[in-house]
Amino acid sequence: MANARIRDVNTHLAIEPPEIARRLDVTRHEIGLVRQIQVVATNALGPECCHEVRFYRPAGRGRERDVVLHWVFVPRMPVGEAHQRVERLEQALRARIPGMGSVLVHVEPMNGADGAT
Repeated sequence: MANARIRDVNTHLAIEPPEIARRLDVTRHEIGLVRQIQVVATNALGPECCHEVRFYRPAGRGRERDVVLHWVFVPRMPVGEAHQRVERLEQALRARIPGMGSVLVHVEPMNGADGAT
């Protein structure tokens, strides 16, 4: 179904450099950090909006960890505000967690009247 209010949709595709492609998922070994990320995300983004937190140890970068997570937001939120909140989350994560490498937040609009994604 088309939405008359949407005029343009921009997408971005990027090929991961080889060093990013060579990383080990260490999420199951970092449960304490997953919980810490969820607390920081709740403070920065709101309650129960962060899910699928994953930690990776990139090849050749020592003990540095990359984090990937998903954030569900209300669709009425302006895109600029969503970007600002993600920036605040990244700053808060870097301040609280030493050895933070890249931070990737997948931003997902909430759908459905009941708030389900």
